[in-house]
Amino acid sequence: MPIHEIRESIELPSITLDSKGFGIIQKVINLKENMSHKMLQCDAFQDNPLPKFSGDTYLMELLVTPTPVIYTDMPIAGFTSRS
Repeated sequence: MPIHEIRESIELPSITLDSKGFGIIQKVINLKENMSHKMLQCDAFQDNPLPKFSGDTYLMELLVTPTPVIYTDMPIAGFTSRS
């Protein structure tokens, strides 16, 4: 099977957070239909190691999924509304 490299990025100057400090950034990558797809590798880079926000805790999740993400109130690292 041939390997196709997909390079996608998300660049935002700022993120709007809710009252709990929760923000969602999503990106849909459309692949060719009626073909089999396998992910061989996923690299994630956070180019801003010191985010500008108030608070002591910070959590970033990267989810790669063929279906939409459903967020829950399950607490992780002191945060709620996680996937």
